[in-house]
Amino acid sequence: VDKAKGFAETYADRRFSKGRAIVESYGDNANHMYLRFFGFVPASNPTDCVEVKLSVQQFNKGGGSMERKQNLLRQLGQRPSAYACLRLGQSPPLDLMRFLRV
Repeated sequence: VDKAKGFAETYADRRFSKGRAIVESYGDNANHMYLRFFGFVPASNPTDCVEVKLSVQQFNKGGGSMERKQNLLRQLGQRPSAYACLRLGQSPPLDLMRFLRV
């Protein structure tokens, strides 16, 4: 993407004959990724998910609770934040579940 010129360029990885259709794969993404990077959302998308971002700071109630939670998470080998893309019919990732239990 060239913001100064106001457009993006895509380059082919092989030669194409004149008049032949060129198709670009967008990959398997969640709807928020399609909207953000490509400007559309598919009508049906089996790989769609709900993006969840959590951090200990979000739940800080003062009184040292944030520091205690961060230390406990470190002892468990966890980060003080968690990210997951939750899909219907799939269990949440284990690291997200651990984060929520602390």
